[in-house]
Formats: sequence, structure tokens, C-alpha cells
Amino acid sequence: MVLILATFFLRTYRLEETPPAFDYDEAAHATDAEELLQGHHALYSPKTEGNTTFLKYLFALAFSLLGVQPFVQRLFVAFCSTLTIPLTYALAVTLFRSLGASRARSLGILAAAGLATSYWHLNYSRIGLEINMVPFFAVLCFLFLWHGLESGRQWPLIASGFWLALDLYVYPGARFIPVFLALFFVYRWFAVPRDSTRPFVRQIWQMFGPLCVIGVTAIVVYAPMLVFFASYPQGFVGRAAGTLFLNPRVNLGDPWGALWRGFIGNIGAFGFTSDLHAQANLAGKSILNPLLAALFWAGMALSVYRFNKPPYAFCVLWWAVMIFPVIITPDRVPQYGRMMSLAPVTYILVALALEQIWTTLRRMAPGRSRAPGTVLVLVVLVLFGGTAATTCRDYFVRWAPADATYLAFSGEARDLARMIDVTSEPDGVFVVPCDAEGETECDYSYECNHFPLSFFHRMGGAKTDLQYVFMYEPDIPGRMTEIVRGKRIVHLVALEKGKRKFLYPEADPRNLLQFLLESAGTLERVEAFPYYRVLTYRLAADRTSFAWPAALRRYGVDFGGQLELASGAYGGAVDGALDPAPLVESGGKAWVLLKWELLGAVTDNLRASLRLVDADGHVIDQLDHVLFGASRQGTSQWTVAEAPVSDFYLLPIASTTPPGDYQLQIGLYTPALEMLPVGGRPMQFTASLGSLEVVAPDRSTAAAGEIEVAYRLDAALTPEIALLGHDLELSNPFAPGQKGTVLLYWHVTGSPARDLQWRLTLQDDGGTEWPLLATARPLGAGFPTSSWKRGEVWGKSYDFMVPPHAPGGSYHVVAQLSATNGAPVGTPVVLGEIEIAGRPRAFVAPDVTRTKNIEFGGEMRLLGYDLDAKQWAPGEDAALVLYWEALAEMQTSYTVFVHVLRGARVVAQHDAVPGEGTLPTTGWLPGEFVSDRIVVPLPGDLQPGRYALVIGVYDAASGERLPVTDAAGQPLGDHLLLDEIAVGDGLVDTEG
Repeated sequence: MVLILATFFLRTYRLEETPPAFDYDEAAHATDAEELLQGHHALYSPKTEGNTTFLKYLFALAFSLLGVQPFVQRLFVAFCSTLTIPLTYALAVTLFRSLGASRARSLGILAAAGLATSYWHLNYSRIGLEINMVPFFAVLCFLFLWHGLESGRQWPLIASGFWLALDLYVYPGARFIPVFLALFFVYRWFAVPRDSTRPFVRQIWQMFGPLCVIGVTAIVVYAPMLVFFASYPQGFVGRAAGTLFLNPRVNLGDPWGALWRGFIGNIGAFGFTSDLHAQANLAGKSILNPLLAALFWAGMALSVYRFNKPPYAFCVLWWAVMIFPVIITPDRVPQYGRMMSLAPVTYILVALALEQIWTTLRRMAPGRSRAPGTVLVLVVLVLFGGTAATTCRDYFVRWAPADATYLAFSGEARDLARMIDVTSEPDGVFVVPCDAEGETECDYSYECNHFPLSFFHRMGGAKTDLQYVFMYEPDIPGRMTEIVRGKRIVHLVALEKGKRKFLYPEADPRNLLQFLLESAGTLERVEAFPYYRVLTYRLAADRTSFAWPAALRRYGVDFGGQLELASGAYGGAVDGALDPAPLVESGGKAWVLLKWELLGAVTDNLRASLRLVDADGHVIDQLDHVLFGASRQGTSQWTVAEAPVSDFYLLPIASTTPPGDYQLQIGLYTPALEMLPVGGRPMQFTASLGSLEVVAPDRSTAAAGEIEVAYRLDAALTPEIALLGHDLELSNPFAPGQKGTVLLYWHVTGSPARDLQWRLTLQDDGGTEWPLLATARPLGAGFPTSSWKRGEVWGKSYDFMVPPHAPGGSYHVVAQLSATNGAPVGTPVVLGEIEIAGRPRAFVAPDVTRTKNIEFGGEMRLLGYDLDAKQWAPGEDAALVLYWEALAEMQTSYTVFVHVLRGARVVAQHDAVPGEGTLPTTGWLPGEFVSDRIVVPLPGDLQPGRYALVIGVYDAASGERLPVTDAAGQPLGDHLLLDEIAVGDGLVDTEG
């Protein structure tokens, strides 16, 4: 009795808080029980991949008596699990009565003590699942079986069949108990003496009659489920089929390897391996500690040795048959929960070893000495007392407060439900996306229902609506329209831990819900919690109707031979709708829908970059994301079957974006940031989707004080116009002819009446000016200063070039407004100081070893070159010097390439602005001579032989090469064969 009370105490201590929250399957069972209380009766529930409802009826009874809460469900299981302890004692005594009453009772006490102190059994005794009900009903079944066999009476056998049927109702793994019983009765035919004088049929009935009684009783009691499974076979095999070693999702292409892992891992759980699932176990803890494991395997060996005796054979067959379904379902190895039917026999085998040790010591002890018994009693007390202590420590101190335990029991769902309850918004709704997992249909009562979240939400009174969205693309708008009817506030939940099908971003990797909600409302706030985020939107109307854009434009653009941009559409998200007009306000959002087709093999999971580009090529706004298909896979896993793949964007337009015409462009790049060429053009990396007009809003949405500016000035140019600041980094020196870009923020402080221009200059201390920018309207001819309104803030990027003839030294960078006639207006504003790094210039032709006299585009002439060596070894740096003459002042900073070719294949190359960027062609003066030293690294695996050395000049922005002509003006193409070089043992003529 003391052991039973202690067992019950351990299984109910702090049960209302440990384990935390509610396991996913626990909550599903509780939901079934609630539905039964509401009158929705059924034999079978499709929740958690399908299970019978017998146990849920028991939970419903408990709920009706004590209330609907996790504690009540767990208390029921804890009570039955506690009863398993004395039942195990009774079964052990019954099995081994032939050893004598005293020895049988000792064996029973040892088995019960082992089970009572087991972490394995304690853990599952405190979880409201069917797992720990299996040994409870199994021990009852076996106990009455042995009573029937010993007494020869029928009623214990009928009771055994009844308990067997209840076990079959509880858990699919119990279906192997009839197999075990059948094998045991076959064993009895050969091992148990029978009256051979009787007719053979009577002998068969004598040996198998009890099994028939048990079987018929079980069939009668289980008949409703047999009838159900006859009409719905999938219900019988569905859940098991998903975990079987033959399932490709389980075996990953190696079924026999998976079966072997299941065998080794699950057998090894009894002393060697550990279940790593936080719900099942403390990581690293085997079912048995080393001493208990040794006793268990000793007991198993003893039972195999005495297999000719039915009690021992019964234990061996029980363990061997009931571990078989665990071995063949290796989706998790080991799986402590599925082994729970083995718990009683495991500790009976431990007890057998201990009892045998005690018997052997008594026989070896001289006379009637009590010393062996006393020592063994002390050892047993220390063994099970120590086990009890470590079990309590590991469970309540180490396992219970761990984060992994919190997540395994959906602690995040409980906390989210509490937040929903506190929110209490009648016009609000919380929305949770549910991964479609490649399916096209969903039942929201079980397939798209986060059971713990929904359960705690109901427990809290459901003050604010909670809804789920099955993320099948065609159905999403309709579902969202239904959900938000009569609502103005939508809280989009992004779960980051917990049940996989509800996790973000897996459930909605393409952000479809954000696309719809942000197009129909305003994102008010984002709240971050440890395991989830909540994005709150305020809708523009309480009757919002969602729909995907219908009219698509054909593009047919090839990206690197891998993907094709087949079609798309774009426009502005205006007043809660996707407006197809290519018009958007500053501070608004542009929506884009693209359709991608698969062209060939895609080896990388590509990312897409959507850009808003101004007339000068500046990227104003940009949105990048990984491309996901409808099946949540990256592009490397796309198949032709799922094409076309929809790709959604909501591009925020900065509130400081000036009105005007812009281009929407799309590009693709690899994880290594390599852009895919577009349309077979090697230097074009983006495709234009079309123009987008940005217009000024009715009132400014940007407050000057809220705008982040790298270098704030707040300097007045005129009483109506000020420079808020800029982003130009002035601490690094500039080279003559170097180009740069500056982003300026214009702050309208009054109401400008005149159409003004502006200019940007360099000024030295003596007042001499050098132009950086040509005089122009600040925001273009389409948006003159006379159209600006008080309070507006506009940002625009401007390209400038340091004059190539500017002497080295320090200068002021000055902005000045002027009238259309060029007369200065207002006060100039100094952006800062800039350092021009002067360099020596040469206007006398250098001595050249190998002359060429070849012109490139009429802007620069190659006088010749020098080679540092006649040949190189693989892995060395091939160095050369190119000698150039500037024929004109250049407005483009050109790139020079040097390619090493084997046939038509480039094996090594060097592309750079001359002087590794320090000698831009825009800084060259007519008649100036420039020497450019270039080093080309040769690959270490380069084969010996002759290689061509080719050079050319191109505009890096467009990829366009300058045409090459000889001294007579004859065209040579777009590159020049400079020389041949030798690698390894090759020979080369190095004469020019």
C-alpha cells in the first residue's frame, strides 16, 4: 500500500503545471472529448492521423465530472497508470506461483518497485495520451488469462478477452497482443503435457480452447470497430502506414537500412540508446540505468534458458512480439512511447534476475545464514531508492523546466492563447496559416486546427476570434474574405516553434497572407515574442473582398536558361484593393505578381530581386526574397508539374520618392550572389516589367524629423527650401575623373512660387569653382519647385564626376539654387569638404617593348605592352603592363579585361578599371599617357601548352564593348588578340 500511495503521489505531484501546457495529441484527444460531450458521437476520429474514440469517451466522462482542463485528462491516465503497479505485482505473483508463495511475492514486489520508480513509466503516466493505457489493459488481460488457465474456469478467460478488446480500442500497437497470445498457445501445444489418450480434437480444444474464448469475447466487444474498418480500411492502416519502414518518407530510399536502425536503436533503448524527443525523455537518458540494464538482460537470458517453462516463455514472447511493431516503425529511433506495452515485463525480467541472484546466494551461504538476504535487501533498497531519487531529480528538476519540454508541450500555443484572450477585440481576428503540404483540400475541424492553441483559446472564453487559413493558393482569397467579414483588425500569427505545419515561414513561405493584408490595410505594429510574432493590420473597410490579380501580361524572359518569367501584372495597392493601374503614391505600395516557368535544371535555390529604378538607373526601392514553389520548395526542387509558380511582392515606396516615371525591374541571383543573365545577354541581369508612375499624395506622409539621414544639415537654401541632409561619404579622397552618387533630401519649408534650378560645385579657398553636376531642376522637369508644397520631404540620387583637370587638394562641396536664367538664388549650402587626390600625369609617350597602336572606340589608343616573363607555371601570376593614350575626354569609366584563352574557353581573366580602380578613364586628359599594370592569376590545374592573351574595353554598366580598329582604321572586332603565352613546358614567341 505504501508503494502504491508513493506511486500515485509521484504521478500527480504538480500535475496541473508539469508537464507544461498541452501536447498536440493530448489537445486533439481533449477536443474529441469535448465534441462527444456536445453530442457528436463517433467510433473513430480523423484527428492526429486517425484513432478510435473509446479513450475519448473516458476523458469526456472525467471532464463531465471535474471540468474541461488538461489536469483532469492527465489525472485519469495517472490513476490508471498507478493501478498498473499493483496489477504488475499480481501478474508476477500469478506467473511465478510455481516458485513458491514467498519467492513469487518477492518477485512481484521487485517488479512493482522497478515500474513505480521508472522515469519511463512516470513520464508517460503524467501525459493524457493512450500510450500508458496499453500496459494497464494488457496486464489485466494477461492476469485473467493466467487465472483462467490455472483454474480451468471460463469467466476469467471472458474477462481476459474483454480487457484485450479495450486495449485494441485504445492503441493500434495493441493489435500485436493477439499475435503474442497465439504464439504463446502454439508454444503451449509443444511445451505443456496433455492427455494423449483423449481424441485429437479434444486435445486441440484442451490447449486452444482458452484462446478461442478470449478471441471470441474480444471480437464481440471489438465488433463495432471491425465493422467500421470493413467499410473504411484506410482507418485501420492509415496511421501505421505513415511510420512503417517501407514508407519512403521514413526510409529515405533505404528500407532495409531503416529497419536495421529500428532494430538496433529500439533494442538498445534498454540500457544503451536514448529517445531524444523532449516529450518522451530527458535527452541522453536510456530506459534503464546501467545496473538495471545488466539485470534486465540477465533476466532475459535466464528466461530464454528456461524457455521450456511457460512463465519464462510467456515473458520472452511478450517482450519479443511487442517490440516488433516498434522496430518496423522507425520514424523515430528509439521510440519510448510505442514501447510502453513492454514496461511491466521489462521490470518482471529485472525482478527475475534479482530473485535468481538472491536464491543463488542463499544456496551458497553456509547453514541458515541470513547475511546474503540482508545484503541483497540493502542492495535492492539502494538500487530502487537511488532510481527513485534520480527519476525525481531528472523529471522535476531537469526535464520539467527545460525550454525543449515547454515547446514539446506547446507552451507557445498556451501563451499565445492567453494573449488572444487578453486582447478581447470583437472586431478583431487572429489568423494562423496552415501549410497545405501539397494538398488541395482541408477539413478545418482537424487537418487545419492547431489543437493546443484552439483548446486554450476556448478555455479562455474565446473573446477574440481565432481562425486558420489552409494555404492552398486558389482558395486563400475566399477564405480570407470569409474570415474578415465584419472585422477591421487582423492579427497575423507567425509561429516560429511548435507543430511544423503551422510554423512560419514554412506554412506561408511566399508571404501570401501578408500580400493580401498589406494590400487591403495598414500594418500597424509587429510584436515579437520568444516563439512567435504577431503582425497587426487595420483594414480599410469592414467588408473587404480579397482576390488575386486576373489580367496578366506576357513577358517570356529567359533567366540563365533556368527559369522563364512567363507573365505578370503590377499596380498600386490603393484603398484596400489591388489596383491594376501602374500608379502609386509616394509612401504607398506597389503590388507585383509574377509567374515563373521551369526551363532547365536549377541547381541553386534562387532569390529574386524586385527593384524600382529611376531614369538614371538608381535603385530607389528594392525587395528581395527566396523563390518558393507551391510545395514550399526552393527552385532547385521545382518540377514542371507545379508550373507556373506564382511569385508575390508588395514593394513599399519610400515616402520621400519624388513624383515621376520609374521602371520596375526583376533579377535573379544565386546564394553566392551571382546574378543570372537575362535573355542570353551576359551583361544584362535585370528585366523590365514596365513603367510605374509615382504621384505625390494629397498630404505629405513624411515628417522631416522622422527621416533617417546619414549626414543631417537642416540648412536653408531659400526661405522656402532647405537641404535636410545627404548620404555622401566625404572622408575618403576622390581621384580626378572619379564618379560618385549623392542622395540629397529636399525639405519644403514654405510655398515656392518660382521654378528654380540647382547646381553642385567644388570650390577651393580662393573661390574657384569646378562643376560636379550640370545645372538642372532639382527633381526633374516633371516636378518643378513651383509644384512643391509646404512640409514635403523629397529624396533624390544624383550622379556626379570629379572634373579630370581639378588639381589635387581640399575643396568645399557646395549646393546652390538659381533662377532659370542662371542667376543665383538664396544662400549656398556647404555639404562638406572633399579631398582630391592628385596624381602625376605623363604627356610624353613611354618606351614600349611590344608596340600595337590600336584604337578602342576612338577614345583611347593602346600603344603597346610589356610581359614580365616568357612563360609561367600553373598557379603563378601572369603580369603585364598596358600602355594607353587618351584620345579624348571620356564621360564613361571603362573596364579593361584581360582573358587567357584555350581555344574559345576562358581559363583565367582579370576585369578592372585601370589602376585597379585608381585610374578611371573619366580622369584621363586628352594626350595623356597611362601605364596600367595587370596581374592575372593562373589556375593551379592549368594544363601545359600555348594560350591566347586577349584584351578588350567595355562599359560595366551596359556590358557594351568598345570597337577595336587598327592604325589604318580597319575594324578588328570588339577585342584584340594581344599575344600568346606559354604555360609549363610550352614555347612562345615573345616578340611583338
